[in-house]
Amino acid sequence: MSNDIEGFEELNRKLSQLVTVADNKQLMTALIAGALEISNKAKENAHVLTGTMRRSIHVGDNTDKTPDFQQSDEYSDIGLPPQGRNNAKVKIGSNLRYAYVEEFRGGSHAFLRPAADSEADAARIQVAKALEKLVRSAAQ
Repeated sequence: MSNDIEGFEELNRKLSQLVTVADNKQLMTALIAGALEISNKAKENAHVLTGTMRRSIHVGDNTDKTPDFQQSDEYSDIGLPPQGRNNAKVKIGSNLRYAYVEEFRGGSHAFLRPAADSEADAARIQVAKALEKLVRSAAQ
């Protein structure tokens, strides 16, 4: 007895190509889409006196995609964590010297954790949309 599925070989070939197509750059693009949701909310949450904290919050190594990021003598790009093959990671935050104090002093000054909590679903949706687009393009 044999079960031949029409188009299986073609589907299998396309799925194999997906592994090649889904390199870290494309996975990173998907993650950045989600990370921007959190970064933008963190900017909204940041305690504002001069606006420096708000301007310093960004997605690491993607300052060009993070709205309102401005390089300064007080802070810089936080960069990316180590990457692996088909294992993309991003950082969201600030290396402004008092950002850590603001985040962990408690109360209304926390900006990043509340953003991550409130925007987790929106971030997942953005990542899923980007990955769906990747899968669709690989299947064609």
